[in-house]
Amino acid sequence: MKNTLLIFIIFFLFSCTQEDKPKPFEDLIPPDLMEEVLLDMHLIKSMRSSGYALKEYDSMLGDGYFLEKYCVDSMQLVNSKNYYAQSPKKYLLIYKQIEKRLLVLKDSVAELNNRFEKRSD
Repeated sequence: MKNTLLIFIIFFLFSCTQEDKPKPFEDLIPPDLMEEVLLDMHLIKSMRSSGYALKEYDSMLGDGYFLEKYCVDSMQLVNSKNYYAQSPKKYLLIYKQIEKRLLVLKDSVAELNNRFEKRSD
């Protein structure tokens, strides 16, 4: 009985080893560029879903737009998103920067809106 328990404990300890952290691959999109890509991706997605994008430009606002703009291919983007998803601290830093930039954009739009309203009065 003791041998069975010992074997079970040893098996349990070896089966619970921590996996190695993912290593960056050759074509990994660096965090600063990933921030730019994700920001544009979320802005375009928001514009398309909210109806702010003009229908004439709808085809231009597809995935190909930011892939071409930042010279990345779709597999590179998918692999980079997977890498950062497996490294939550790195991904969180990227999204914190995106959040800061969105707040700046929101304030800029609000300021422009206020200026426009003052001119129309």
